[in-house]
Amino acid sequence: VPILFEQDCYNFDKYIAHGRQDHEELLPEESPAAPSINESDLNKLLEMGFPENRCRKALIATGNNGADIAMNWLFEHMDDADIDAPISGSTSVSNAQEPSKDDVTILMTMGFSEARVRKALSETNNDVNRAADWLFSHPEDVSESSQVDDNNVINTFGDSTLPADYQLQSVISHKGTSVHCGHYVVHIHKDQKWVLFNDNKVAEDPQPPLGDAYVYILRR
Repeated sequence: VPILFEQDCYNFDKYIAHGRQDHEELLPEESPAAPSINESDLNKLLEMGFPENRCRKALIATGNNGADIAMNWLFEHMDDADIDAPISGSTSVSNAQEPSKDDVTILMTMGFSEARVRKALSETNNDVNRAADWLFSHPEDVSESSQVDDNNVINTFGDSTLPADYQLQSVISHKGTSVHCGHYVVHIHKDQKWVLFNDNKVAEDPQPPLGDAYVYILRR
């Protein structure tokens, strides 16, 4: 189904959010699921004589990366005050491993701030897929609309004043015979004309694929 852009300016006033309305009902909160455990690694740790709760906590804290790594974690945290505290839901374990820079970067490319990404990873034991789900299911957890600078001044982004008029700025489309081959290119509206950016090729394109693009970016 082609997406038709037949005018220069589009008004989005009717899509502005107004919060929960009187006729809307909130969905019930779901209880967090218990983190998954590799049963084989758990049995290996139990055979070494460690308490089951500590074994489970070690495996969660080390991202289920094997009994040996979990055993090292156990020796390093045997004196922790909460080492025998019960594990509840997906609550992260104190002193868990720091997320890798690659995992943080992957999630930040989705448009989330580093602070939110690190919190999501800490809440999901550094599991990237679960962290992505957490980020999308907790939009209210940490505000993306404001940041605090070095002088503790709150900078608020976005503008709720109307009208909310937007122009199509760029489109990302796929070049290739199928979804299994080819690559993505971008067309940007610049100086009253469309310009194609395709790897090293940059050229004017009078007929960009506006109806068949993959991502549309509009500028207010």
